[in-house]
Amino acid sequence: MKSSPPLPSLRGHLRIISAGAAQSLVLSLGELINRSLPAASSTPSSPQLQLNASFGAVGAMVDLFEKERLEDGSPPCDLMISSQSILTDLGARGWLQANTIQPLGLVSTGLARVSSDKSGLWGAGAASQDPNAHLAETFLQASQIYIPDPLKSTAGIHVKAVLTALGLWERCADKLQSFPNGATAMARMAQEARAGALGCTQKTEILFTPGVQWVEALPPDHALKTLYSVARVKADVSTHPDSANSSANKSSEERAQVALAQAFLDQLVSPEQALLRAESGFESVGLNKRV
Repeated sequence: MKSSPPLPSLRGHLRIISAGAAQSLVLSLGELINRSLPAASSTPSSPQLQLNASFGAVGAMVDLFEKERLEDGSPPCDLMISSQSILTDLGARGWLQANTIQPLGLVSTGLARVSSDKSGLWGAGAASQDPNAHLAETFLQASQIYIPDPLKSTAGIHVKAVLTALGLWERCADKLQSFPNGATAMARMAQEARAGALGCTQKTEILFTPGVQWVEALPPDHALKTLYSVARVKADVSTHPDSANSSANKSSEERAQVALAQAFLDQLVSPEQALLRAESGFESVGLNKRV
């Protein structure tokens, strides 16, 4: 990643539950923040920012969020990153702070190749062909097709729908390999490095994985751009329904934790981090249609 503007000194521990599409962005920002801290700050008495983050398919992360919340009734994390529609629903249910939801950007679903692939699957004549016919032919010619979970992940559900629409879901069944999320699918694709292998998942997960390369987005008839957003889960003391009675009992550590979560959220969506979001595979919301 290219260098970013100076960052505030954020120290502490954050629990994050996130769609896999944001893994590169979250981890890269955490690294930038820690690198910006003075060397003397990396001591036991003054810890750097520590991220305890779970990444995975959108459906699986929602299941994790709900499971951990139901076990003891307390907020399961400090920040939640998911599709805009998921966060809106959780906010309406009172499970996160709806007024803190902020967009990160749009993420395209598209095709990946093994970086060292010399199979010729990506022919130079593709641009002159009907894009849908070329997509179908690419799927048919692929030696293996690596995809995320077709039941719980945003991209996997869409890939299954595209293959079904092209009449290829059953024809390609023998070479389909599905994984819990796109990052895992791309990691396996890079590890096996098969000639003619094809990956289909979200751009952020492809760019995040060494050994595979982003090729192109799906053609217009089958395109998908998903709006991802971030929200704070825990309430401010001042806005808590029982704040009048409970604020005196709120520890300074709890208030500091909420402030830390908000500060990290602010950095994720800040104009200063626009380049980091773009390098991670996010597109500006204002210039595209929301999905």
